[in-house]
Order: sequence, then structure tokens, then C-alpha cells
Amino acid sequence: QNVVKWFIKLIYATSDGSNIFTPKNLERIRDIEQRFMGLPRYQDFCLAKSNRECELPLSVVNYFFASEDPKTGDIVPNGRGGQVLPVQAILASLGSKNTYFLDRYFGVSAQGLQAALQGNITRSVFRFAMPLRGFNGPEDRPRDQEAMFRAFIEEEMYPFLVTASSLDLKVYYYGNILQSYEVQSTVWHDARFASGSLIFIFCYLVAHLRSGRLALFALFCIALSFPLAYVLYCLVYGHGRMIAINFLALFVVLGVGADDVFVLADVWRHSRPYGTGEMALARRL
Repeated sequence: QNVVKWFIKLIYATSDGSNIFTPKNLERIRDIEQRFMGLPRYQDFCLAKSNRECELPLSVVNYFFASEDPKTGDIVPNGRGGQVLPVQAILASLGSKNTYFLDRYFGVSAQGLQAALQGNITRSVFRFAMPLRGFNGPEDRPRDQEAMFRAFIEEEMYPFLVTASSLDLKVYYYGNILQSYEVQSTVWHDARFASGSLIFIFCYLVAHLRSGRLALFALFCIALSFPLAYVLYCLVYGHGRMIAINFLALFVVLGVGADDVFVLADVWRHSRPYGTGEMALARRL
């Protein structure tokens, strides 16, 4: 698993805008990332070394919890140290050499660094790679490999991330497949509310039209707008696919369509005195 294919980025921010670079917050971030990397199938997808050990994420944890090489005495930024190193010294180094983990309020030159660096946000990047076990390379059934990674997101990663935030420390996340899954799950969650709206509208149509058959056909006509819109959107205008968020228009279509049905039904009833004989239908229309 040495060809990076997917990224998951975690954004950490304090709830009240206070300094995130405190020993307490850094301990929390370290704990979150250790639990994240401890997910049962994390090693099946992570960017791995030749010995199949997962590469470390790009994170400030590696620097604040750096360890000492027992042979050379050098400080190694591997996040395996037992305690937090001096915060200001690490921030000064990151502010002048590696600003990726720091927000826009940090200085970027050694001469312009503030005496006491601080910020309310930082970020980490987790890398996931191909080929997965059982595949010969990145080009070997890539859709199957992506489907496996998507299943990992749905079953393990996403449930963990949505509960990772605490009262004082917020955890935001994004990634290509992760965002797609979150949008789809949100849309389908909202669609359940739309189904409730559909039942309510059907009952109201039956009461207003005084006919279950008319109410059923009215909803059928409203539903026809979706396949027609799909044909226009994807085939006529050339868009490759209908994105999930477009289905949120279901709420609007139900409201507008039902309103049109009510208007037409009321107009038809009020025009009854003006239509008699063979031409009654033509005159009322």
C-alpha cells in the first residue's frame, strides 16, 4: 500500500477561540488520533512502509510528542514521546519552518515570530493508499478497492469522527469519499422527512378532493417531475450524473405540486355553474 489514493483531513479548533496549543489540548488531539489509527481496519487501508507498518499522519502530535533516538540522541518527530515537549519552542520551530499545521495568525519568519505563539486551530492529514491486500496494483479493479475503502468509512471511520468532538475541542473532517458519504447520508436522512410530508399531503389531498383516486393520481403527476427533470439534466444538458443533493428539491416539488392541485381543483368546482351541455368541459377549461 504505497500509492497514496485518499486523504482524510482533521481540523481541530477550540470552541471558544482560545489557544489550542496547551498540554491538555495536545493530549486530547493525541488521544483522538491514536484511537483513530486504532480502528479495526485502519491498517488495511493506511499508507504503509515496506514492513506493512502504517506511516504516521502529518500532525503536530509528531512534534510535540517527539521521542529521543537511543542510539544517536536525536529528537525524532514520531509522536511516541511520553510527555509534551516545550510548547513555545516547538511552535517557534513550526512557525518558521512548517506552517502547514498552523493557522494564518502565525508568523512565517524567524525574525517576525511573536514572543508567545498561540492559535485556536490546527490540522492533521491521514493518508490511505493502494493497492489493497488481494490486489495486484492500483489499476487492478480500482472500483472494488474504492468500494472497500468506502465500506471502511461507512462502518468504522464516520461513526468515530462524528463522536470525536468534545465540549471544548471541536473536530472537523473532510475527504473526497468521506464528504460524498456524509452528503448522501444527510440527504437520505432528510428524505425520510420528505416521506412523512408525502403521507401528510396525500391525506390532505384526499380530504380536499374527496377522492382517494384523484389524490393518488395527483401525487403520481407530481412524482413524474423527477424522471423528466433527470432526463433534461443528464441527457439534454449533458451532465454525467444527478448529484444526491439535488434530491432535496423533493420538498419544494411536493409543496408547489400540491398547491397547483388545490388551485386546479378549486377552479374546477367554482366553474361548475358555467358549464352545461356538450361543450361544458371546453368552457370550464
